[in-house]
Amino acid sequence: MSADVFDQADDFEDSVFRGVSLEPGTRVDGKQFDGCRFEHCSFQEAEFVDCSFRDSSFDGCNLSMWKLTNTTFLDVVFRQSKLTGVDWTVARWSAVGTPV
Repeated sequence: MSADVFDQADDFEDSVFRGVSLEPGTRVDGKQFDGCRFEHCSFQEAEFVDCSFRDSSFDGCNLSMWKLTNTTFLDVVFRQSKLTGVDWTVARWSAVGTPV
């Protein structure tokens, strides 16, 4: 499954994404993911801008060098996922509170 899966809508609710693989440098803008599951996806070196992840999970995903400009995370779980080199400081933390 490729990046065009995210072109279907701007808001995704309770969706399951399996094996989505984005090419390095792919940009995803303004998408909302509520209650979504990402299983064995690769967003390595992809860029998500002005996106929101709420009540979602990432299982067995490769998220290395994932770029998250102004992207919000709320109640998101990462299980057995690779998160090397992610710059969390560019995410929209002020919108979700202080990380614990």
